[in-house]
Order: sequence, then structure tokens, then C-alpha cells
Amino acid sequence: MPFTFSHTVAAFLFKPWLNRLSLTGVVLGCMAPDFEYFLRMRMQGEFGHHIAGILLFDLPVSILIALVFHQVIRNEMIENLPWFLKKRFIVFQRFDWFGYFKNHYFMVIISIFLGIFTHITWDAFTHQTGFFVQKWVVLQDTVSIADFNIPLYKIFQHLSSSLGLMIIAIYFFKLPSYTNIQKNNERKTLWMYWGAILVLLGCLLGLWSSFNNDLKFSLVHVLVAAIACSFWSILIVSLFFKMMKNRKIINIK
Repeated sequence: MPFTFSHTVAAFLFKPWLNRLSLTGVVLGCMAPDFEYFLRMRMQGEFGHHIAGILLFDLPVSILIALVFHQVIRNEMIENLPWFLKKRFIVFQRFDWFGYFKNHYFMVIISIFLGIFTHITWDAFTHQTGFFVQKWVVLQDTVSIADFNIPLYKIFQHLSSSLGLMIIAIYFFKLPSYTNIQKNNERKTLWMYWGAILVLLGCLLGLWSSFNNDLKFSLVHVLVAAIACSFWSILIVSLFFKMMKNRKIINIK
């Protein structure tokens, strides 16, 4: 299947309607069927790719992650981004997503479902058990590359993943820069924030590897675990910084 974050490029398909849809909902929906892997911390699970999983897992988990991101992670992360990124994202700090969700929850749900639909459709062309891979035998044909026989669907998988990440990166760096906003985060705080995340990430990965001796030498399982541990590290550190700011222990003014 394509790399999970590459799926978010499908959100551009809905650009003409994003004034009504929820961008957060679409983006999370694009990734939602893969969330099961990160919860398990291994490349295992198909529940999120089926109807029952979409309703019982993908949808509620997407809403939960959206609330956690906007209420806990978003502002702390933006505040501690390197300046060349912060000046592009700082405008989003003012958005009250929780208030938006209370008034537009139905549209958020629709947006999540639309994102999920793009994910399932993409996987159908690039997954060994995908619908179109099974129906169109040509996608199962192999191409010899450096003595390796690689199925066409696998080539499409990696090419589309790489292209998706490139488009997302270009989009981020083409976002307008708000250079008139004063640099108000101390360099020390920035290093504390990301340093704490890296330390916690290392600890969580070490803990994971100690319980998964059979998986720690598998690149794909390690990558899934690293992404999951990164999320938990960012969440925990962001929550800590938010609490310290509220108690005025950390000053970013």
C-alpha cells in the first residue's frame, strides 16, 4: 500500500469544495484506514479497510485525533517549529477547531468519509489484495529491475507514494509566509521541546523493541512503530508544555 502520509495528497481533489468541507476531516480520513497499524505498532490489521472498521474504528478515531491535535498538539508544535516553517503555519493557531466541530460536526464526518474513500480507492490499485489488482491481471505482471521481478501494482505503489510526498512538500513551502509576525519563541524552548520529543521517542522505541524481538529487524514494522511512538511523544511533550505555560513555568513571550 502507499505510504500512509502520501495518502493525504488526495485532499487536493476536494480543493474546490474545501470552503464547505473540513480539511482536517479529509486529511485524517485519507490516513484513517492505516491507523490500526499504528495502534498495534506493527504492520498488521485490515479491519480499518472494511465497512465495519470504517464505521467503528476509522471514524471515531479520526474525530478523537482531530480533537487531540487541535486542542493539545497544534499550537505547541507550531510555536516550536523552526522559523521558516513557523511563519507559514502560525496563522492556524487562531482557529477554534473545537467550536467549528460543535457547529459543523456533520460536515466533519462527511469529510472523513470522503478521505477514507480516496484511501480505499488508492489501495485498490496498489495493494496485492486490492479490488482492481485482482480484477485487472495486468497489474500483477512483473517488471525486471536489477534482477528483481517487481509487480506493476508495487511499482505504482512506490511511485505514487513518492509523488504524493513531493507534492505535499512543495505545497507546504508554497504556503504564504507571515514575515510581519514577530519571532517570539526562545531558541532554548524550541530545543527543549524537540529534544524532549526525541528522548521520549527513543525510550518508547526501546521499550517497543524489548517486547517485539521478532519484529525489530523488520524495516516496515520498525517504521510503523516509529511513527506511532512519534505521535505519542509529540502528544505527551505538547501536553506537558501546555500545562507548564498555563502555570507560567515556561515563558515563550
